[in-house]
Amino acid sequence: MENKLTQGQRIRAARKAAKLTQKELADKSGISFGSIRRYESDDRIPRASDLKEIANILKIHVNDLINDQVDNVGIPNSRWYDLREKLKRKEATPEEAEEYRALVNMSINSDKMVWLPSIPDPVVKTECLIYHFDKLNDTGQDKAVEHVEDLTFDTRYKKED
Repeated sequence: MENKLTQGQRIRAARKAAKLTQKELADKSGISFGSIRRYESDDRIPRASDLKEIANILKIHVNDLINDQVDNVGIPNSRWYDLREKLKRKEATPEEAEEYRALVNMSINSDKMVWLPSIPDPVVKTECLIYHFDKLNDTGQDKAVEHVEDLTFDTRYKKED
């Protein structure tokens, strides 16, 4: 049987990995020390805004605090996040960019596809579009094409030339 962490255990593990005390996390996040302590002991469910702030301070993705620590294909969420952030900052090596694309393809080709990090990457967007398009019957595919065509005429969604 798989041993899953509670949300409080995930918060505690992430805080310790960042080498912060509960007091330091409280001070940096603006969340009371008592709330941090209760979140970690699972005595209280954190507000979404608190989870976002904690994740921001700990430099992790909020999904690492909400979901199990691995995605639907067994890859740590923090690895997705690290690669995505490096790509966004244009600091990723070619090997890291390729690893990210491979992870995306693994997730897309998985029957589970629970969560896929979003990144402004045309390859990733195209792969996601194809994944969902292929799940549609002929009528659904025709409708999808119509919707995409309609979007191309709307100036809010059209690329600038």
